[in-house]
Amino acid sequence: MPRGMCRERESVHRCCGSLVSYHLNKMPIALLQLLARADGADNTESTLRLVLLLTASIAGCAILCAIVMQFARRNSHRHGPILNALAIVWGLLAAGSTILAIVQQWAWEKQHMQDVMSGYGDVHEAAPAYPWAVWSALGAGYVVLVIWAAVRER
Repeated sequence: MPRGMCRERESVHRCCGSLVSYHLNKMPIALLQLLARADGADNTESTLRLVLLLTASIAGCAILCAIVMQFARRNSHRHGPILNALAIVWGLLAAGSTILAIVQQWAWEKQHMQDVMSGYGDVHEAAPAYPWAVWSALGAGYVVLVIWAAVRER
């Protein structure tokens, strides 16, 4: 091997640390964040909390649907099948929006904690907003369903 190439390799190996340091200083922040992240094992307590919240939201929506169905059945409502179908659709929409909000909050919380622990996150960053407009519309729809099912027809 020619002598010049050997010296060139030695110089690259000797200054490799400073060369890497120089390139890291010139990288964009987003790329450094990707390189700096090391995902740890999932926290079992956090996952259990997520499962319990999702189960509670599904159970709550199912109970609210059952209330509307029971009112319609007890009053022998002539629109009973329509009320049952609307209650099921309402329950699916309510459970879906609640589950989506819970999962988004959980994912944001996990990501935010990783970013803060790695030194790249902002401690004062706001969490994603809850879908209050959707939940207000679903609440109004539920009140209408309950009133419709509870009123006795003559």
